[in-house]
Amino acid sequence: ILSVSIIFAIFYLYIKLAAINSILFGIIITFIIAWGGLSYLRNRHKELFLREFPIALDIIRRALRAGFSTEKALEMVAEQQKGLIGQAFKTISDRLRLGETTEDVLADMSNRIGVNEFRLLAIVFVLQRETGGSLADSAENLSKVIRAREYLRQKVKSLTGEVRTTAAVLTCLP
Repeated sequence: ILSVSIIFAIFYLYIKLAAINSILFGIIITFIIAWGGLSYLRNRHKELFLREFPIALDIIRRALRAGFSTEKALEMVAEQQKGLIGQAFKTISDRLRLGETTEDVLADMSNRIGVNEFRLLAIVFVLQRETGGSLADSAENLSKVIRAREYLRQKVKSLTGEVRTTAAVLTCLP
């Protein structure tokens, strides 16, 4: 309400727009600013999560190769990782201890987190539980894919840096 009032005052007092138009502009600009801020925070959250996620997959892989169960491997990630990854895996291990099924917990957390790579982990866990196979190898492959995607993303960003800078300078010139 404060930002709507400030924007209303700017449009009404300084630009001399009608009161109804000033109120509408205030509401619209406030929603745009709020949406932009939330989008920025959501993207930053996903980037931080993806930066730490391959490390968590490596912990899971090592724990599974050492002979621990999948629930214990998830619990080990919660103990060893801090930040977003630690919180997410702590929630998962707590819910598993309460008796919820692994499929339900991972599906709910993948929807809550909203990162496609975590959804892949949830799918891999469910498929490995149903069909069998080495979950450690799957976690290792997923970790490699995530690291390769991040490397490619960084490479594209560096290769297009000059073009983006040129476009920014040319936009500011007029």
